[in-house]
Amino acid sequence: MTGKADAAGSGGGRGPGRPSFDLALLSNGDAPELLRQAEWRRLFDHFNPRLESYFALRVPDRDGLDDLVADVWRRILLNIGRLTSANALWSWMIQIGVNLLRDSGRQGIRRGGRQVSLDDLTPVELQELVMPRVADHTESSGSVHLLREALATLPGDDRELLDLYVIDELGHAEIAVRLNLPGPATSRKRLQRLKSHLIRRLRGASGEAHIHEGHAQEDGP
Repeated sequence: MTGKADAAGSGGGRGPGRPSFDLALLSNGDAPELLRQAEWRRLFDHFNPRLESYFALRVPDRDGLDDLVADVWRRILLNIGRLTSANALWSWMIQIGVNLLRDSGRQGIRRGGRQVSLDDLTPVELQELVMPRVADHTESSGSVHLLREALATLPGDDRELLDLYVIDELGHAEIAVRLNLPGPATSRKRLQRLKSHLIRRLRGASGEAHIHEGHAQEDGP
């Protein structure tokens, strides 16, 4: 389950420290091979350390982590042509990995043998684990304290939903059951409202107009 990103446009990120990537070149098998290989190498060098960091808490053994990240890259290679915006690359990549873990029955974040919550996450973990799931904005570490402040103001039911979505990595059907909601559609609407609220808080406090919602397609019903 890779999902198709629904962003408009084809350019890469434009913020400081956010390199752009040429999706047309990456997906065009008829492009000059040296140019295409160089672009894939740039993509790999930029995102592979972040993929390893993101999934290290979910797959604690090194061999399992290497296998997962390699599988993510295989699916990226096969499906890069389905992406419509380079801005969505990171959120698309982590959704691929999350879906792979869910399919294999491995999901959720644990530390010391116990499940963690949003409150347990370090600033680096908030940056790498939460920000891309709610705002598709992972480059500016200065936004992390704003995110923590925004999370602290959420009502208990919203925090619970976000825990289930980000930490437990549950789909909307499972979230609806856990929270006794009418159905998956209600979970999706609540999550979208929650994301919009957090994005407004981040944008309003930081003045960064390029913060935007993630584009990775959320999992099915």
